[in-house]
Amino acid sequence: MTKLFNRQLEIVLRNNTERVIYKNPLRINVSGEVSINNEKNSLTVLVYNTKFNRVYKELRVSAGYINSQLSTILIGDISKASSNVETVDTINMYEVITGKLQLQNYHLTKYNATRIEVLRDFSSRLGLPLNTNDVAHSFLNKTVKLGYNGTTEQVLNALLDNTGYLWTIDTELKIIKDDVLISTNGNIPFINSTSGLIKTIEVDDSIAKFTTLFNYGIKLGEYVKIQDKYNKLTGKVIAITYDLDNYEGNFTQTVKIGVNSNGV
Repeated sequence: MTKLFNRQLEIVLRNNTERVIYKNPLRINVSGEVSINNEKNSLTVLVYNTKFNRVYKELRVSAGYINSQLSTILIGDISKASSNVETVDTINMYEVITGKLQLQNYHLTKYNATRIEVLRDFSSRLGLPLNTNDVAHSFLNKTVKLGYNGTTEQVLNALLDNTGYLWTIDTELKIIKDDVLISTNGNIPFINSTSGLIKTIEVDDSIAKFTTLFNYGIKLGEYVKIQDKYNKLTGKVIAITYDLDNYEGNFTQTVKIGVNSNGV
């Protein structure tokens, strides 16, 4: 494993009464994209040579490296599960809808609640933490006079419609500004080509894309600084495509960030 940068993946499968943990040296593969476009994000998880069981409903994925803390990159509901034999390997496949988006029939009974009360109630029912660090207090404390009834997406879309904010769910329910402009507040991860972690940055209009080794500091809706020979950019992470395998092949993430048109 030394040649593979001591890469680590950990999978936790659970239901209401039990859970099982799979990690190195078992082979695990995680692939797919998560984004802030308010759609159902779906990842595919492959676990090799373990007992297959359909009783598990929820899955958590954590990634990192030996001798460092693993970072949870996904918590979600299992939407599909199957098991296949390929040559000598049994491969269990799980398709996961991130953020438990299968929650149905949400109904708000407090019709004069503030937005923060609605969001706290909603995140509690989802079983996920709430992150509103990017949100103005005046927005959160405003009273909403409408009741909400429907699926996860319907309720969140109605609550934030025409407000200048978006929602995204990966390991938490996060409310973020509906923009892709740079921010210089707080500590922002910095990745450059000198370190060898990225080779080139592709820039198309207001979107920049780059591929790097897995970095737990890169998270949806938060900011990152990147630099190569031709570009030095800061922007908000709007999508991450994971290609992670703890046994062979890639252990990378392709990241899209929104930047100002002048690229600063």
